[in-house]
Amino acid sequence: MTLIKPVDHKSAEVAFDADSVSIKRDWGNPGNMRNLQVGSTHSSCNQNNAHLRVFQVNWHVPSKEEIAAVQKLVDEFLGNALDDLRTFCAEGAEGKKLNKEELSTRLTHITTLLRGAGFVLPFWNMEDNRIQIVNSVTPIEKPLRFRVKPEVSDYEMEVNFRGGNARLAILEVMVQLQDCLLKEREDDTESLARIIFVYELVIGYNGIHRYEFEHNNDIMASGAEILKDQLLGNSQMSRKLMMLRIALAHDARVIDNSILTCFTETNATIFKKLFTLATSSYSSVR
Repeated sequence: MTLIKPVDHKSAEVAFDADSVSIKRDWGNPGNMRNLQVGSTHSSCNQNNAHLRVFQVNWHVPSKEEIAAVQKLVDEFLGNALDDLRTFCAEGAEGKKLNKEELSTRLTHITTLLRGAGFVLPFWNMEDNRIQIVNSVTPIEKPLRFRVKPEVSDYEMEVNFRGGNARLAILEVMVQLQDCLLKEREDDTESLARIIFVYELVIGYNGIHRYEFEHNNDIMASGAEILKDQLLGNSQMSRKLMMLRIALAHDARVIDNSILTCFTETNATIFKKLFTLATSSYSSVR
């Protein structure tokens, strides 16, 4: 509901309910990377590519209603989970109302929300509390950013949490929870492991994991290897493989945008907490 991605990977350009003649005519025809717009002819291609058919790329773009629904889910479920964890951290050692299973459930809610809405959860401002680690002759004040979201005029394709940054709100609670667990429940290794996963999502997840991208890239490479024509040396791709390649190009831009080139106080806080967990007396946490 929050991702921007192609919505079909069919092998034929025509619809599934089209006549059998059209399906047979389009089945297996190579796509044209030079024209990804809607249409059935290619007037701008050269004579060498004149036989390639234009295929329609249908994208899912989150609508205003979908963004509003995600905002409602974040406000309700993330708010309840963070409020319960704040109360858990503020109570005394004898007043803990959340057992290990309940605490694990709250952390699962947070990780699920981060994975589901990560694409529309903005990162914190890189210029705030920025730390200059080393001097560099290469200017990195304004890192390269790809446009992965369309420009819309009537709504913002972003989700906040109670008027602020959701990632910072989650990080603030995770820091408190880690200190509380290490002090009073250091044997709760499952919750500590989930906190580490939350750190990973907060600092570097923007809608897709790198291992998911690499897995899909291997699938495309395997499909291209199976379908290639070794006799004629034809390197053209079928429509299905072309659609997968387009999706991979978009995912690569999303991943590149999630790389934080500016080191801030927020990043330093996360690394310090991870270093503390790395020296835990429990091997499962280390």
